[in-house]
Amino acid sequence: MDNLLDLGSNDIRFIGIVGLGGIGKTTIAKVLYEKLEHKFRYLAEEMVKMVEGHPLALIKIGSHLHGKDIDKWEESLEKGLEDVEGIVVMDMEEEELVLDAKSFAYMNKLKLLEINNVRVDEDIQFLSNKLGILRWNGYPSKYLPSTFQPQSLLELHLPNSKVVRLWEGRKEFIWLKEIDVSGSENLVETPDFSKLPNLQRLILRNCARLCVIHPSITTLNPLVLVDMSNCVNLKTFPSKLITCKRLQTLVLSNSGLKSFPKVEKPTKSLTQLHLDGTLIQDLPSSFGLLTHLTLLNLRDCTKLSSLPTSICKLILLQTLNLNGCKNLHQIPFTLGTIQSLTMLDIGGTFIDQAPDAIICLRSLETLNCERLSRNIWWSLSNLVGSTNGLLPIRDLNLSDCNLVDEDIPDDIKSTTIAKASNKFAICGRTKLEGSYESKLINIPIVKSSEDGHQN
Repeated sequence: MDNLLDLGSNDIRFIGIVGLGGIGKTTIAKVLYEKLEHKFRYLAEEMVKMVEGHPLALIKIGSHLHGKDIDKWEESLEKGLEDVEGIVVMDMEEEELVLDAKSFAYMNKLKLLEINNVRVDEDIQFLSNKLGILRWNGYPSKYLPSTFQPQSLLELHLPNSKVVRLWEGRKEFIWLKEIDVSGSENLVETPDFSKLPNLQRLILRNCARLCVIHPSITTLNPLVLVDMSNCVNLKTFPSKLITCKRLQTLVLSNSGLKSFPKVEKPTKSLTQLHLDGTLIQDLPSSFGLLTHLTLLNLRDCTKLSSLPTSICKLILLQTLNLNGCKNLHQIPFTLGTIQSLTMLDIGGTFIDQAPDAIICLRSLETLNCERLSRNIWWSLSNLVGSTNGLLPIRDLNLSDCNLVDEDIPDDIKSTTIAKASNKFAICGRTKLEGSYESKLINIPIVKSSEDGHQN
């Protein structure tokens, strides 16, 4: 049997023991087991002892050594965890993985760490300075380790963490491009960003206690996105952030912002500004310096009572959302100079007449007037799809405008409205017949009679 097993070889061998019952097959197997098991038991016990029972380390070693010969086990035992370069632990379906924070002290060469649904009951005292990507959903400590300063770090993702502040003072992360601490409810302030010369994306949304943005954020020229949505305690932010050299998208939706800061100089790249759900009452006259805006979202700004006349300077604006601005009674006539505007949403405002500016918006394709008064239809009916082609609107929404039967043409397809509209929605309540919904909706374009046919 020893010759068959070739115990001096490192090859894996399978030997079948077969025969009639009672001839001693089990006895032979037991003898072989007792002869061999001490060698593997020793290695296994030494491995467990080396990692002090840390489950994350055992998972990594187990997956690495599965199917390997004894030499590989012994080699790994000698090296320990110092050569581990990557760990990915995703959701544990059966149970939450409990991790001892000390296990990271062995992993000096770790370059990738991605963890989700792992519980750590102690502060993280050490993380490898070789890390290039750190993604830890639910990071358990108030700060990153004081010794943590990897020069090759590209991504720092700590969503739903317990951090109060990422680090104290200045830390140099020269290649860091993205920080995501969204949902970190204990985060009070951001760190000093002055040594992060390549940061492009900063995600701070849903950080309910965040109230201070470090002024060094204005020095980040590569920054293209800042998301501070749902930061309900954030009342202000450094005004120069708006004019950062490459900033394209600024999201302040449902934040605690009550006023928008003065814009000090024309912006060069800001194209999307989301102020929806904030408590701002007006916008500064300098707002017109945001000359590259293509989207302005002011939805549900319930305190907003006016727009500055300087809005006419937003010559690239394509989408303006004012839905739910219930204190807004009118929009300035100067809006009509924005020939790029294709979508205007004034639903749920206090506007009761078609704004004078609308007649000049020759590129307007979508107009939402839901939840306005009947007057809005009367003031629009001679503009939308008129024979003079005043408005090229394709989608018009008049739902819940309290229209009555007499307001609606009997044969919509014979009107100029149908000729100009792909979608024409009129929904609401009549005085005589109770409620009805979508009496007219999705009416196809009807070409003029000179075309000789209808679509």
